[in-house]
Amino acid sequence: MANGGAASIDDATPGGVQRSTGAPPQPAASLRDGADALDLKADYLPRLVARVIDLLVAAALAQVVRPVGFFAGLTYLLIADGVMPGRSPGKAMIGLRVAAADGQPAGLRESILRNVPIGAAFLLTVIPWLGWLLAGAVIALEGLLVVGNDRGHRLGDELARTHVMNARSERILR
Repeated sequence: MANGGAASIDDATPGGVQRSTGAPPQPAASLRDGADALDLKADYLPRLVARVIDLLVAAALAQVVRPVGFFAGLTYLLIADGVMPGRSPGKAMIGLRVAAADGQPAGLRESILRNVPIGAAFLLTVIPWLGWLLAGAVIALEGLLVVGNDRGHRLGDELARTHVMNARSERILR
């Protein structure tokens, strides 16, 4: 090490973050940092469109062969964000990505945790009338939380410690 024991400016760390001293590597931006974090919050309309696409896929799966199709739709809703890491088919079409708190794309665990409220709403739809009203209330509450939260987090994001961002913003964190 030429600079008195300090690492070179070009020393790369596993996350693509570079350091110029012997200090431990730090991510470019943490999703937990308040005012200091990069503004990576995805807009509301793309999130809504991506969710509608995913709900349509789940509804189509539910109609395939009952009751197996219903469970296929529920499974799809729960794991969709983790199969293609951080991207459900709806998010991939719209250009969104789900990232874990460390900035990495969400995996299956985070996907299941963040989609539990949506899965619960999907389950409620088997109850005639009242179930549909309750499912609509859950979806509406999730939407209100996205709009009301300064970081764009809904209950599922808080449970899984995830963040939805534009796919091109994810490159900033690497």
